[in-house]
This record gives sequence, C-alpha cells and structure tokens, in this order.
Amino acid sequence: MLSFKENTAKSVEVLGDMLCNSIYDNYHLELEKETIWQELLATNQDLMETTMEHVYYNIFRDHQMGLPILGDIDNIYQITREMVTDFRETNYFGENMVIVGCGNVNHKELVELSEKYFSNMPRRSQKPIPNIDTPKFYSETLFMRDDEMMNANVGIFYPAPGWYDKHFFAFLLL
Repeated sequence: MLSFKENTAKSVEVLGDMLCNSIYDNYHLELEKETIWQELLATNQDLMETTMEHVYYNIFRDHQMGLPILGDIDNIYQITREMVTDFRETNYFGENMVIVGCGNVNHKELVELSEKYFSNMPRRSQKPIPNIDTPKFYSETLFMRDDEMMNANVGIFYPAPGWYDKHFFAFLLL
C-alpha cells in the first residue's frame, strides 16, 4: 500500500483491518469471481501475458510457481468461501509477512502501528503449508503460433550465465 508520511497510521490501520478482519461474505465473493473472470478474458487476449503464463507452466511444471497468477478460467466459478478462508488461514500469518516502510517514515511509529493493528494475526500458520519445496527449474523452448496472429511468440528459457561468466556478453547478443 502506498501512502504519504502523514497517512502512515491510517494506511497501516486499513491494511491491518483488511488482513485481520476480512469477512469473505458470499455476495462479494461472487462479485469478485466475475471481476477475475473478466480479467482472465483480457489476459488471454494479451500475447505477452499468455506467453509468460505458458512459460511458467513449463519451466516450473511440478510446482505451484507454474500455476497461472489469476487461476484457471475454468475453475473461477468453482471457488467457495471455505476455499478462500482456508487459503487465508494457511498462508496469511505473522512469520510469513513483512511490513515495510520506506522514505521518511518513523521506524518506531511503524513498528508500534504494526503491533497495534496486526496483533490478532496468528504468528504461525494454523494449517500445514502445502508444496513448500523449492521449485525445480526445467530448461524449455516455447513456440506459440496462431495463423491469425501477425507474429509468433518464441521463448528460450534456461539458466542464464552470470556477470563474470565468459559467455555473458555472447548471451546478451542472443
């Protein structure tokens, strides 16, 4: 959340309220499903977004890192309130969060505000966290072609050489 220094207290309060006191009522969940479905339709029309979704699916195929950011369009309407609350309870907890203030923010004030507005957040996950293994990276080549498109998308994905590698500058030419 971005705010000016004079709004730090209100920003931390709002963020704390969102994360600690959300209700997740069914009416708003259904509205959000429609919003996400519209976003997915728009994303599927964006060639760069579509390419990147396919890239992550292929290079991290056995891990949640390979899943689409907005989810699968076929699954959006299957999401229930219980699934959302379960996700929140599993992933939103103190040891899994970082509150950062940058710029001309008083550190002591930010710590005090964080303690005040996040005090009822559990310190540890209340449920086991699934699939926390380090994702395995698979080198891949991706070709996407559509005869109705003006161009084709091609991606080559592999671990790149570091700055001190003798092949670094050749890699930049690629």
